[in-house]
Formats: sequence, C-alpha cells, structure tokens
Amino acid sequence: MTRVAVLLLAGAFVLACGDDDGAAVDAGSDAGAEDAGGERDSGPTCPMSCAASEACCEVEGELRCIDVLADDENCGGCGIVCADGRGTECVRGSCVCGDFELGCGGDSESFCCPANPPERNDRYCANLELDANDCGACGEACDPLQADRCDGGRCRCGDAREPCEGTASSTCCVGDFATECVDLTSDRAHCGECNRSCDFRESCVDGDCVPRFVEDAGAEDAGAEDAGPEDAGVEDAGTDAGVDAGGE
Repeated sequence: MTRVAVLLLAGAFVLACGDDDGAAVDAGSDAGAEDAGGERDSGPTCPMSCAASEACCEVEGELRCIDVLADDENCGGCGIVCADGRGTECVRGSCVCGDFELGCGGDSESFCCPANPPERNDRYCANLELDANDCGACGEACDPLQADRCDGGRCRCGDAREPCEGTASSTCCVGDFATECVDLTSDRAHCGECNRSCDFRESCVDGDCVPRFVEDAGAEDAGAEDAGPEDAGVEDAGTDAGVDAGGE
C-alpha cells in the first residue's frame, strides 16, 4: 500500500468518527428541545384571554374565565367554595360570614355557623373544637349537667374523656378542688345539688343532709321518756305524804 493510500484511509476514518459525534450532538439537541418544550407547557388554557379580575378555572370539566371577586364557588381563587364553612357569599374576593367580611377559614377552628339567638343575631365564625355552644358542629351545645367545657370537638367534664349522664346520679359539678361527675344522691360535698355540702355530723341520703346517728338520738329521747314515770312516782309520793299530813 502506498503512502497516499494510507493517508486517504486515515482521512476516511476521521470523517466517520466525526459523523458519530455529529449524531450525538443531534440527539442532544433533540432532547434539549423536547425538555424545553416540556418546561414551556403550562397545560390547557382558556379559549379566550381572561380579564384582570378573572381566573381560568375548571368548571364541570371545562376551562372558563371566572370572576373570582364575586363567584361563590371560586371566591378569591379557583375551587374556593364559600359554602364549605367559609361564608355565605363572595364579596370582593372574600367569603362573607355575617359581620366577618374576610370570612372564616372553613375548618373546625373557624367555621361559618348560622345565627344562634339569643346569643347572636347573625352568622358567625365558630371554633368547633372549643366552643361549648357549637361543640363539634354548629348548634351542638354542651349540657352544663353533663360537661363543663368543649375540648377537641367533644363535651367533657373535668379530666374525663366522656361527659356525665346528666342525671341525679351522674352530674358534672365544678368544685373547689375538682371538676367531675358526682352522685347528688349520696355525695356529702354535693348533696342534692352541686357544692351543697353536708355538716360533718350529717350524711347525704337521697339528696338530703340527715344526722348520722339517728338511732342513738332516738335512744336518748326514749330514755328521757322513760324517766317520766319516775318523776310521776316522785310526785305521787309527795301527794301521798301530803294526804297523810292532812289526816294527822
């Protein structure tokens, strides 16, 4: 093989390698274009440009320009529904709940409840976790005979996880040292009603404070009655003595 032939063969090899590199560059360019296209893709758009106060929201499976300043189901943004505890109507992009122009949060800690007279005359934001008048739900008030507070959306008495029964044998009493369910028929510290304490010489029986030693007191009374005939005997003796003296 001549020197010229060797040079021609080497040149062909270099060109072939250059073709491979060019293919790699082309592949990289194609991938870059695809990735760039993905970044630029913002998804479906509304068929027309929306006004400044509008947003492109999906409504019943279709994209529409919605006035988020006044739409009750897209108030202030897409999917923000006033009826979901936030308020009653959308005004200037906020769900209004009674006097709360900025509306409620729509969660258990800030839920728009209907008016509850006589305490309130209009809708209001209630804390369903702690409000004893709306414990767990609007209008679900805790019975003071059963519980002293609302905690975690449930009516509770003292440290108990459950409320009392609200009966004479199970009433929630707030005492000086403890708040608990008590039996008003037999509890000396809460006899007949909360915080009505019996004297230390008394017991609580059927909700009434009665002396502890009724039988002993009766025996003493009986002894006093037995002493009567003896006194009568003394009087008789005196009478007899008088008669005898008269006879003399």
